[in-house]
Amino acid sequence: MPTWPPLWIKRGRTGQTTIKGEVGILQRVHFFKGEPYKTYLIIEHENEVFVGVLLVTDFRFWDHVTLLLSHQIGRSIREIGDLDMAAALDPE
Repeated sequence: MPTWPPLWIKRGRTGQTTIKGEVGILQRVHFFKGEPYKTYLIIEHENEVFVGVLLVTDFRFWDHVTLLLSHQIGRSIREIGDLDMAAALDPE
């Protein structure tokens, strides 16, 4: 099951709102080790805060993606989605 772009969830007093797509600006990245490896992305979209999660089972891939994402703070999710992941993840 693809995890990009994640389903974005906003929780509020009136319930839960979800949005889809490459929207918003990346504000923070939080990650947790353990299978599946999880990376939480916090974005701002239309003056609201949403959270999305990436689930990855391969530690090495997860580690590279999380490092890459942590360097993208302030960029749009659309720009991040357009990155050439193979080139960005190539350590050489």
